[in-house]
Amino acid sequence: MLIEHFEELRTHLKKIKVLILALFELIRKEKEKIGELNISGIKELLEIKLINLQQHLQDSYRYVIEAINVAEKTLKVRDIRMIDVEKNKLRTIIVHIAFMENEIKKEARVLLEKYQEAQNRAKEKEMLRSQAIPLQGRLRDGWRLNDIQAVIIDIGGKVVQTKGGEHPYKIIFPNSRTIPLGPSTPPNLLIKEVSFATGVKAKVIEASFNQAELISA
Repeated sequence: MLIEHFEELRTHLKKIKVLILALFELIRKEKEKIGELNISGIKELLEIKLINLQQHLQDSYRYVIEAINVAEKTLKVRDIRMIDVEKNKLRTIIVHIAFMENEIKKEARVLLEKYQEAQNRAKEKEMLRSQAIPLQGRLRDGWRLNDIQAVIIDIGGKVVQTKGGEHPYKIIFPNSRTIPLGPSTPPNLLIKEVSFATGVKAKVIEASFNQAELISA
């Protein structure tokens, strides 16, 4: 490897360093966007994938800095034997960089797919909320039935009217039995039933009913 090749490599590595720093800033902005999501299950997965991606970028950045240092050291060396030693170091580092590049691509691909899924779910949620029926009344603890309905929609269910009786409405989740809903519904029983039907923790459901939207655990 000639001296001019080391100079070209150093220039190229410095450009990669700038690119990685820009990606760190992009990840920071994406964290803010993901933090605004209220999509059960997906938000947590996106946060994990983003952390993985950030870790891969940090590893890549460390390898790139190491490679720049080796290249600069090599440019100062005139002993051909020492140049060969530094060249072998560079080969090893570049193999690591190439591996991390593949890992970053894989994580970024999954992250993009899940983010698009989250956006689609958010649009679907807004559509379902716009189609929600107006509910009358409150539970005895003060929760408005309309606020409960908003959380049920966020989790993936819906509320429909019944044909009368003690409970004027019922909650429907896919692959689960219906849950009666009305002013006389015991709050603790409602929380328990919704938690059982959805797998969402009871404390999360209770906090969500307070906020009129699904919150993160």
